[in-house]
Amino acid sequence: MKSPIIGILGGSGNIGSKCVEIISEIYPLYATYKNNKKQDTENCTYVQMDIKDLGKVAEFCNKVDILINCAGASYKNGEKIAKIASECNVPYIDPSGESFLEDKIKEELDNNIFVLSSGYFPGLSGIMASYACSCLKNVDSISGFNVSEEIPSKSAIEDFVLTNLSGFGKALYYYKNGELVYEDGIKFVNVNGDIYKLSNYITKEFLRVAEKFNVNTANWFNQIYDDKVIRKMQEIVLKSDKFEGSYSKDIDNIISFFKANVSKNNFNKLIISAKNSMENIEIEVESKESSTMSAVICSNLVKKILEKNYKNGLYYSMDILDFKDIERDLILKNVKVNIKKEKKEYEEGVL
Repeated sequence: MKSPIIGILGGSGNIGSKCVEIISEIYPLYATYKNNKKQDTENCTYVQMDIKDLGKVAEFCNKVDILINCAGASYKNGEKIAKIASECNVPYIDPSGESFLEDKIKEELDNNIFVLSSGYFPGLSGIMASYACSCLKNVDSISGFNVSEEIPSKSAIEDFVLTNLSGFGKALYYYKNGELVYEDGIKFVNVNGDIYKLSNYITKEFLRVAEKFNVNTANWFNQIYDDKVIRKMQEIVLKSDKFEGSYSKDIDNIISFFKANVSKNNFNKLIISAKNSMENIEIEVESKESSTMSAVICSNLVKKILEKNYKNGLYYSMDILDFKDIERDLILKNVKVNIKKEKKEYEEGVL
């Protein structure tokens, strides 16, 4: 039987190159690059391509059995590429995507498999939250946050800012008893010896988990960045409706700020907890590179889609992967994983 071929758009980028590294050990690949020529390897053929050339994208899709879109900001190209993948009957995996892309491809859902939120966050965050909830008989509350000391790529900044324009989540809100509740307080956490400020930012991914497990309260907290970074992000938002590249210098300034202020000990730490009246479970993952964790998610999705006969439709990575599916691969990539489950003790005669 012919081995399936996996296609990776943006195979020379942060996430794409790590997907190539992992998946090429299992399946043959085609991977694209835009400028810097890449040499073919035993199991990977590189193709020079500008993804703005949609005809070339279609040609590429017709050569592969599954497509992973790691090419730049998904907010800008995800809709067009996802629809081309659908026309070619090629399952589409997007490390970003989430709600804005979900709304754009509604009419295509009967025609293809689409897997969104397949990166580190959103993606691994939802997988961890689902697993934590599944470990308890019932769940009263879930909460989670990510703290990052990493210099982001241009496309990561662009995606983070622009996806927030279209419903990635809702700032200063949390979920309680079926409703979104406003809360503008600041949460302080000690991570690796430093204090970080967080604020409520409920995501659609976390809402899906809350609804699936009938959770009473769900809080996702975003890291609060320096005022200079926030102002630059706001400038990008204001310029986003103008010509492409109008905010390129703003992104460069944000990257320069991170380079000057990020600690030498790069890390990304994701902590998820689920609780009820009797017990709680907490899951932590930590890695120097968030892109490594994203690549582990994408590569495991490829295996699952090829192994099982999934129906056409929309999926988040947490709908397909269990945390136990990926735990070993995370550890093999030097990701620290810690799971703690505790039962609450009560004094005799005290309710």
